[in-house]
Amino acid sequence: MNLWKPTPGSLYPALEELKKEKLIEVKSIDSSGRKKKIYAITAVGRKKVKGFATEKANFEKGFIQLLENPEFSKYTCDDFMHLQKIISGIFEGEAKEYKSTLLEFAFLAKQGEISEKQKKEFKKNLISLLEKIKKINESAKKQATKNLNTN
Repeated sequence: MNLWKPTPGSLYPALEELKKEKLIEVKSIDSSGRKKKIYAITAVGRKKVKGFATEKANFEKGFIQLLENPEFSKYTCDDFMHLQKIISGIFEGEAKEYKSTLLEFAFLAKQGEISEKQKKEFKKNLISLLEKIKKINESAKKQATKNLNTN
């Protein structure tokens, strides 16, 4: 299993960041003539962890609802995973420089830094892209039907 193996160079800066955000607190104690630091989660940290758990549960619930939607009933989890592989491949290849663009947009929108005009522009362009993909799908289906009829 490829688990993250923290080093002092990565762990202590991460702990400092958590401390700055008041998610953990640090106490120094003397133990056998040495100073030890004890790290403990704060109430704010607990609230944040519970928030992550709620977000994860909501994400899972939304994904299950998506899978249970009659419109998607012919698709399997493997189909969704294949879509994810296609998208990942694009972002690892030709669109590498845009890898974080969608998440950055979501982040900025969540922070209130995307205007209504920009949201409308995003929606318009996304719908335009989806319309083009729909045409590609229709063309592929026609070609598949044509291939079946000629065989």
